[in-house]
Amino acid sequence: MVGKKDSELFNPEEAATREEENAVVVRTGETVTREVREQFGGEERLLESSKRPYRDASGTCVGVITIGRDITETRLAEQTQGRGEGRARIDTLTAGVAHSLNNALTPIMGMADLILFDPTVPHHVAPKLETILRHATEAADLVRHLQRLSLAETDQDSADAVGINEIWARVIASAGDDWADKGIQLEQQLDEAAGAVANTAEIRQAFTHVLINAVEAMPDGGTLTIRTKSDGANCLIHIVDTGVGMTIEEQARCQQPFYSTKQGRPGLGLSVAYGAAKRAGGSLLVESHLGRGTSVQISLPTRAVLE
Repeated sequence: MVGKKDSELFNPEEAATREEENAVVVRTGETVTREVREQFGGEERLLESSKRPYRDASGTCVGVITIGRDITETRLAEQTQGRGEGRARIDTLTAGVAHSLNNALTPIMGMADLILFDPTVPHHVAPKLETILRHATEAADLVRHLQRLSLAETDQDSADAVGINEIWARVIASAGDDWADKGIQLEQQLDEAAGAVANTAEIRQAFTHVLINAVEAMPDGGTLTIRTKSDGANCLIHIVDTGVGMTIEEQARCQQPFYSTKQGRPGLGLSVAYGAAKRAGGSLLVESHLGRGTSVQISLPTRAVLE
């Protein structure tokens, strides 16, 4: 804004930083550029702030011109491209880790099973063996998750025609009254023609994970909106919450396996949903605004995708 001082536009700490930058520009005559986050209308935006000297006719620096450029979308586009490349590397690593873990778990489970049914084994040992077997089985389930996450190619061998609204009804019924207890209102806008070709179990799991994330993002209540719509070639599913939202950095990483915005809790939710949509020949997109909420869009084909 022409004629405005930094102290009139920004909080004291940011204004002090900008005044220091002004002094550097005046002293050195060089341009100073940095990225800064600002709140506009309650929404966080990423700006490129560039300060350059303003010179009079004699070439003397008599002021500073500041230009702010909104680069939020540009940076998100760059991160999305990089995320695709990074995802391929993560998938390769995940597949290798899953294979190694599976090789290690197989003999553990096999031997524990054999010993458990050996009549010569003392009775007091059986509970310990059952504990070993139970935890090994849970680890094997996690390995299977990892193996599914590492499959980036379309897989329609186990796909069939599914009713998207019916799957949502089962997912919501399984969740019980979790959102009602937290003061969350559920709104549904369902297209009666919403159907897709996908693996029913995987899509149900994907919906469950996205639903859990949405509910956990609204600890103080809010609105959870579920919309389904068929446009002929694809079925679009939108899950929108009015929760805490995510930063730009969190959005860039939210679909990575084990990444979580919750401290001390590794996340598989969105990565599982991403994998399920990808294997069905669809896609998953996330849009979030800090303090305003998150929208997850899952697109699934309405007919089998031929590769």
